[in-house]
Amino acid sequence: MIPPLCRLSLALVLFATILGLAALFKTTALTLGFFGGIGIPSYGLAASLYVFDVFRDLKRHGVL
Repeated sequence: MIPPLCRLSLALVLFATILGLAALFKTTALTLGFFGGIGIPSYGLAASLYVFDVFRDLKRHGVL
C-alpha cells in the first residue's frame, strides 16, 4: 500500500510531467507559463512531501 503523502507526491509529479510534455510539443507562452508557474513548483512540493514521509517513517521505526 502506498502512503497518502507518497500518492500525492506521485500525482504532483505526473501532473508536472504532463505540463512539461505539453510545453515541449506545443511551445507557447501559455504552456511555458503553466509549466514554470505550476509544473516546476509541483516537482518541488512532491519532493518535499516524499522526503517528509520518509523521515516520518524513519522516526516511527526508531532510526532517527
